[in-house]
Amino acid sequence: MSPRVTEEHKNQRRQEILQAATEVFKRKGFESTTMKDIVEACGMSRGGVYMYFSSTDEMFRAILDQNDDTSASEHYQIREGETAWEALLRGLDDFEKDLYHLDDTLVPLKVEYFTAIYREQGRQPYQLGRYQKMAAAYQSFLATGVERGEFHPQKPLESICLSVISFMDGIVLTTLQLGPEHTDVNGQVDHLRFYLEQVLRVNKVPSK
Repeated sequence: MSPRVTEEHKNQRRQEILQAATEVFKRKGFESTTMKDIVEACGMSRGGVYMYFSSTDEMFRAILDQNDDTSASEHYQIREGETAWEALLRGLDDFEKDLYHLDDTLVPLKVEYFTAIYREQGRQPYQLGRYQKMAAAYQSFLATGVERGEFHPQKPLESICLSVISFMDGIVLTTLQLGPEHTDVNGQVDHLRFYLEQVLRVNKVPSK
């Protein structure tokens, strides 16, 4: 077997493990899931799973990393014919829709996992890295809008980005706890749109 085929096989097996792990995590929660649960769900040998991942913590971080990369490519990309503002609104529309289906996402697991940071300091550097990466991606996206002459920010981009992340995290947490019917999801996201339009002083250039 050639090295290339071997690498493809490894990647495929790794993905199979992560897919199985995702389903188990969603069903049982992060803290209650054991490596034994995932081994059984994979239908692989214990040694076969441990060849790729040494713990549920390592698996969950791999799942989060993939999810973050997918979200970044979907939400921080300006499609052909779009303005930066239209791309930003598209991302907010998707975010708003997801708020009505949080149980189908990784959000409950993320909250469970990172709530334990104050008890397990080893998770803090990882979360800080994710936070900084997310902020940098959002800031880079907004900077593209500035370069295109569409955004004329009234505050530093870094401050805008961190404010938006905090705002969105707050909506997610309260919606998860109370449900969208009690948190005025549409009104809050609409307020976020209004804030961004004002603070970015958007020049709504028509799509070409």
